Amino acid sequence: MTPVLPDFTLEARTAYAFCRYSGPFHAARLLNAGPAIAAFCAGHRLTRVLVDLRESEGDLSAEDRYRVANHAPYDAPVTLRVAICIRPDQGDARRMWSSAMQARGFLAESFLDEEPAIAWLLST
Repeated sequence: MTPVLPDFTLEARTAYAFCRYSGPFHAARLLNAGPAIAAFCAGHRLTRVLVDLRESEGDLSAEDRYRVANHAPYDAPVTLRVAICIRPDQGDARRMWSSAMQARGFLAESFLDEEPAIAWLLST
């Protein structure tokens, strides 16, 4: 895995990029990770991304979630297909991530487990 920021790592897998965020949530760090994820995907010719937030701590406000998702198209091409794994206690936030990303043109969905996230990510 390649460290991007103190709490963020990236790994090129066969058909997608795997991003893991661990540690306390910081909206600024999530915003700063966007360009790194986009560059990593471009460099590895990957158009699918699995973002795993299950090892994160704390929570983001609804406003911060929206701001992160709203800013994504400025950092990454909307041709990326994005699956986001969240913690079970973030279930209420699940629709927020997906809806905000979809509103910005991404094919995006949130999941609680990695297996269905990968299945969705690799579907056509």
